[in-house]
Amino acid sequence: MSEFVSCPGFPQKRVRTVLCGDCDRKIITLLNQYFERVIVFEKNPFLDSRVSFHTDLNVFHKGENEIILSPYQKKLYEALSDMGMKAVFSKSEVRSPYPYDCRLNCAVFPGWLFLNKAADESVLSFAEEKELKLLPVRQGYCKCSILLVNEKAFITDDEGIFNSATENGFRCLLVEKGDVRLHGFDYGFIGGCGSLIDKNLLLFFGDITKHRNYLEIKDFLLKEGCSFVFEEGLELSDIGGIVPLIY
Repeated sequence: MSEFVSCPGFPQKRVRTVLCGDCDRKIITLLNQYFERVIVFEKNPFLDSRVSFHTDLNVFHKGENEIILSPYQKKLYEALSDMGMKAVFSKSEVRSPYPYDCRLNCAVFPGWLFLNKAADESVLSFAEEKELKLLPVRQGYCKCSILLVNEKAFITDDEGIFNSATENGFRCLLVEKGDVRLHGFDYGFIGGCGSLIDKNLLLFFGDITKHRNYLEIKDFLLKEGCSFVFEEGLELSDIGGIVPLIY
């Protein structure tokens, strides 16, 4: 029987199955080195083609085997259902332009949900069901802007999120924008270029040492007891993150 990750984004041991959008082949190759199974879902044609494969726009993991998908992801719905997951579609469309593309772009922490006013009704229902405290932020691409480190700490490139989170007891590192690649844009978001793949182990999708704030990032991770791995020489890329699903 499959053992699902209970708290979204916070695996307690090594993850074997993850969910990822149809991104750069080099990134998929990298992921295949770390996981037994990488479920790659197709691009959402209703989103801007440059981000149509981004997981943080198409998927909201509620924890365990429950997940919310953008309405277009019917093949993914079938694949996840065959794995024993309880998938549902968002109440609203997930489509470009902003803010309609960030309906599912919310970040879950134990006891908390970081969200923007554009959040889908199904996400709000989940928060109410789990009695999560809501931390509203102005940044619509909320999940894109948050790189999870542990249940009380994260890295962000959004000053508004940084200020709101620190005021509520979170430990945060604020980094500069500009050193994360996102094809078609000047740069990508810090939250889309890495993921926890084990308790206290973070995988970066590319060479984090090339980031202008690398030393601060390294020191912050060490202070939080989090190790990290990366592919040397591979351009650090925002792929919309991945979803750790099964141990």
